[in-house]
Amino acid sequence: MIDDVLSELDENRKQKLLDYLQRAEFQSFLTAVSLGDLKCPQGIVKQVAGGQIR
Repeated sequence: MIDDVLSELDENRKQKLLDYLQRAEFQSFLTAVSLGDLKCPQGIVKQVAGGQIR
């Protein structure tokens, strides 16, 4: 579980972290306020808005 680490990283390091997690042989959960323009094609992205998961 990684909680809102993306807000602490620059764009390059954010993408490197996502790339690493996609290649990892373990399950991970990452929370973030926004992914912005970051790419995460191997991941499942869920959004929470108004108390609903989408």
